[in-house]
Order: sequence, then C-alpha cells, then structure tokens
Amino acid sequence: PAMRAAAAAARAHEALILLLEHSSDAVVVAVCGVLINLASDPASRAALAASDALVVEPLAALLAAAAADPDCPPGLIAVAGKLCFNLAVAGAGDMQPLPPDARAQLISALSAFEARAGAALAAAAPGGGSPRP
Repeated sequence: PAMRAAAAAARAHEALILLLEHSSDAVVVAVCGVLINLASDPASRAALAASDALVVEPLAALLAAAAADPDCPPGLIAVAGKLCFNLAVAGAGDMQPLPPDARAQLISALSAFEARAGAALAAAAPGGGSPRP
C-alpha cells in the first residue's frame, strides 16, 4: 500500500498510461498489470479516476487494435480487458469508479471488442463461421 501511495503521489500512473501505446506487446502487458495493481488500491484508483481523460483513450484504442489483430497475444487481450473491466466497474468500499462518461466509453470499447473478437472467432472456426445445419 505504501508503494502504491508513493506511486500515486508521484503521478507515476500518468507515465504508465502513456506506455499503453508502446509498440512492444511485452511492455504493454507489464504496464496493464501494474495499472491493474494500482486500480486495486483506493488512493491509486482515485488518481486513475482523476486521470480518466488520459487512460480511457489509449485503453479503448488498445482494445480496438487487439480485436482487429488476429495475431494479438492472448495475454495482452486478457490484461487489457481486465484493466478495462476493473476501471469501468465501481470498486468495493471506498473505491471510486471512473466518471460516468469515461466508464461508458470503456464499456463501449469492451462491447465493440467483444463483437469483433466474436466475429473473428466465428470466421476462424471450421466452416468459416457459416451456420451449422
């Protein structure tokens, strides 16, 4: 908790958010993991919620890019989705949710991601996604 508080006070989350746009999948996976960890702490989550304008756009873009890329690593998809979910859903106790408009944007990104991923899975299935008899 003390380390998370120090990171929030130093605004380290802002640098981490910028790294969501990094070209290395390994870096993005690691950054999502750190942001998931920060989102589990009330003070850090409040700092993330205050930075919703910074985090929402790159996270939504990351989900859109992941859904469009058939070679996107499953681990990247998993941690990006978990981060999006954790930020969009109100936390327990004194956890602050993102503002409603930012939350709605992340939920919309998750819905679009689900639709694209479902279509890609159907197309990759035997029979190319055609209905079964």
